[in-house]
Amino acid sequence: MRERPSPCVLRAFGAEHAALRRVTGGQGATFRAGDIAIKRCDEPEESEWLGRILTEIKEDGFRVARPMRSPNGRFVVDGWCAHRWVSGSPRLRGRWGEAVAALRAFHRALREVRRPRLFDRRTNMFAVADRIAWDEEPLKRAGNLGTDGARLLRCLRPVRARSQLIQGDPSEGNFLFDGDLPPAVIDVAPYWRPADYSVAVFVADGVAWSKAPRELLACVRPVPEMDQLLARAVLFRLIVGKLFRRGEAVARRSAAYAPVIDAVVEWSCR
Repeated sequence: MRERPSPCVLRAFGAEHAALRRVTGGQGATFRAGDIAIKRCDEPEESEWLGRILTEIKEDGFRVARPMRSPNGRFVVDGWCAHRWVSGSPRLRGRWGEAVAALRAFHRALREVRRPRLFDRRTNMFAVADRIAWDEEPLKRAGNLGTDGARLLRCLRPVRARSQLIQGDPSEGNFLFDGDLPPAVIDVAPYWRPADYSVAVFVADGVAWSKAPRELLACVRPVPEMDQLLARAVLFRLIVGKLFRRGEAVARRSAAYAPVIDAVVEWSCR
């Protein structure tokens, strides 16, 4: 059983009087107490910075889970964060276009955010994998990514699109749908990349793991540099698999992402 928020944490976020229950998904690290969600935060500095951004963001075409401050103004208390509970179901089937539209609206709202220096200090495996996929760290740190990894690497060209703050993990489970309300973008994993890279990650993961129709690839093909963004999205997932679980994960992920890899190779070679 994973750690639960302490009474001190619950009091800090005004959740001490509600029944506490663990939320399904999220690696078992999120709890609900009434209309408050409390989650373990592994990167306190990042969470404090992102909390300020998401508190001030103007919702237009999307919803967010608004972060909550403790009485002393902090967003992180003893390694825990809290936000207002957001309604909806994470089921994506048939709502692919809505999710893409919400992602783009979310990123339009973030265009003027300035890049923080804390991004340069991140050393977790996801940050390392991101830098490798974008040629900012040597590929040798990831090792052999197999035949499909090599195919993707041969397709790479420089990306000219402007980078900004993005949701770097827009996979199933990180959107919530509630009737006619705009989709909610939740559990934001902050990265500094082109906005449409987030769309590329969403499409690649959707085809690989969430039974998205392959026509979704055709829908995003006209986006400038989408072949390069998809290539880096899949490389990122392959590198994460290698860093965390070694070769067997790379092979399994290569098989799952095969339709995306084939599309990237076809588009890049034309």
